[in-house]
Amino acid sequence: MAGTRTERIAPLSGVVFVVLVAVAGLLVNKGDLPPAEELHTFFTEEATRIQVAGYLGVLSAVFLIWFAGSVRHSLRPAEGDTGRLSAVAFGGGAVGGGLVALVFSILAAGGNRGGADGGIGIDAATLTYDLYASVLGVALPVTLAALIGAASVVAFRTRTWPTWLAWISGILAVGSITPVSYIFSGLDVLWILTVSIWLFTKERTQTVATPQIQT
Repeated sequence: MAGTRTERIAPLSGVVFVVLVAVAGLLVNKGDLPPAEELHTFFTEEATRIQVAGYLGVLSAVFLIWFAGSVRHSLRPAEGDTGRLSAVAFGGGAVGGGLVALVFSILAAGGNRGGADGGIGIDAATLTYDLYASVLGVALPVTLAALIGAASVVAFRTRTWPTWLAWISGILAVGSITPVSYIFSGLDVLWILTVSIWLFTKERTQTVATPQIQT
């Protein structure tokens, strides 16, 4: 059935998110604290490239939220009770998706201004890029810590996820709320990729193992 097929491939939304946000990031990556003059030139001469990155980044947010729903779907039956931690996990992913959409929208706005008559000022270009980098490097890991940390706690309590994945999730969650959260931002994305593939494989295995009723 179409619904069953959709549920099986839903975890792969995490893979789509990773691909889209990685491509968007590569399109606008200028390294750590690039000179203001360099950023001004970039926003002025590469406006279309920035707009494309902004669109891909905003689009990726949809798949991050969808992935968070798949995580909740995996954790909720095992957690039982009120499902509080499962809800926290989904909330962390949803807020993270909102941040991704917001910051890439701001980036796209900078690209739009850079390509318009009159261009963009050097201060505006610098602020736009620094805001983009700070949100992805600082704010996003903190919100994803709620997703990853809640998943870790449920995994330890219920053993619904492998022990190795529960330990990795716990370490990443703690690291993502430290002052060096930016170090863990890329690792959090790798976590999403890993869990996405693992959940998809798990769903597929369960589907194959379930006997089909003949009518």
